[in-house]
Amino acid sequence: MLEQNSQPLLALSQGTIAREPAFGPAPKPVLGYFAEQLKFGRDPIGYLTGLHRHYGGVSAWGGNKPVLVFNFMPSINEVICNADQFDWAQKPLGRSPSAALDVLSSGLLRKNGEEYKVGRQFLRTAFNQKLMEAWRESMVLLTRDMLDHWKDGQQIDLLQQIRRLVVSISISAVFGVKDPDVARTLDQLISKLHTTGARPTTFLFPFNLPGSSYRRMLEVSDQLVTFMKTLIQQARGTDCMLGMVADAKDENGVGLSETELIGEAFQLMNLDNPVGALTWALFLLVQHPQVHADVLDELESVLHGDEPTFDQLGNLPLLERVIKESLRLMPPFAFARRYARSACELGPFHLPAGCRIIFSPYVTHRMPEIYSEPKRFLPARWEKIRPSQYEYFPFGAGSHFCLGMRFATLEMKIVLASIIQRYRLAVLPKAQIDRVVRIVLLPKWGLPVHINRQDRKFRRSPIRGNIHQMITFS
Repeated sequence: MLEQNSQPLLALSQGTIAREPAFGPAPKPVLGYFAEQLKFGRDPIGYLTGLHRHYGGVSAWGGNKPVLVFNFMPSINEVICNADQFDWAQKPLGRSPSAALDVLSSGLLRKNGEEYKVGRQFLRTAFNQKLMEAWRESMVLLTRDMLDHWKDGQQIDLLQQIRRLVVSISISAVFGVKDPDVARTLDQLISKLHTTGARPTTFLFPFNLPGSSYRRMLEVSDQLVTFMKTLIQQARGTDCMLGMVADAKDENGVGLSETELIGEAFQLMNLDNPVGALTWALFLLVQHPQVHADVLDELESVLHGDEPTFDQLGNLPLLERVIKESLRLMPPFAFARRYARSACELGPFHLPAGCRIIFSPYVTHRMPEIYSEPKRFLPARWEKIRPSQYEYFPFGAGSHFCLGMRFATLEMKIVLASIIQRYRLAVLPKAQIDRVVRIVLLPKWGLPVHINRQDRKFRRSPIRGNIHQMITFS
């Protein structure tokens, strides 16, 4: 019998729920699920793919008394992305609300329920049609500047080049800052915070002691908050994203506090998402010569060598399909979490309050019952298919659908169109292309490429690495 406050949310009568009565891997004696935690942390994509292969659409640690649920089924995605029963963010762990780390964690992605809805309304002001053309101009100029520094025959790490470009675009759009030194400082602080925060010693030994990685993370957090306070003061009253959000007021004439603005600014500066999306899109194009050639034909017929105007962006259907297919195969966020607010039923499981549910665009996007030949890069599939937002959700789904989708898509179109018309990139032969999930999905060792003036000599490079587990090249 369910507890009195339990809520039955979903009873599935069709689809693959689980292939074994255990519903998931069994715990080890004494160690419990520690070994599973290590496997998941070492390679989240490999682990989630294996769970789907062995246990079907939904599984769990803990069997019928789950401590963690893994879901890949669109029908359950729909429930956990919309029902108020599931929170986006875990409840605070009790740190001081004045601590810099908590300030940085106070953005929209850390809010639930009504607090989330209110915050989302404020952020909507930063993504209006009026600003789109200004963003386009900034993206064009910054991309052109990057390409002007490239040289025929040069070898580069494309991942690092794209990162520098995205940093410049983001800080220009979010804070209205054009100074490359300011952009570099902000990028270094954010990168340092992510690096120290990801170290095992940081979360296994979370004590503020001299020389500890946890203390270094707190010190970087303080520096970042101080730096962002200055940028926010400069942004007030301007037409950048933060300027628009800072000036917005609710029906009572109340706006966001400085702490809330810092949290939202830190969220808007989530750089790795567009970095991963652009890097993988270029990789997939250069490794598929015919698609590469066809995209160039389309760009030249519409743009004639120029960067796209705002009106022309809607006249590039193949480029649109390439972006969709790239985000299907290599979604920046390979997985996400939800938390059961109170005890409830989900699929075959009775969830206790606080139970985590992990769901994965990466795995769902590769389900053969949704996508034929799911591991192949086939932009043409988008001429016929219309998956639901719970079958295809690189920008999230339901009430937490990403507000920045239009900005991200605009950025991808402009950067891709500019690069492809001027240069032919080629991955270095025998390059090791492995995956890593550092918040988002990225090539672990970077992406080494040769730069060539656009000569239409498209060809695929032989490569090594676990990318071959992810993509079928033919």
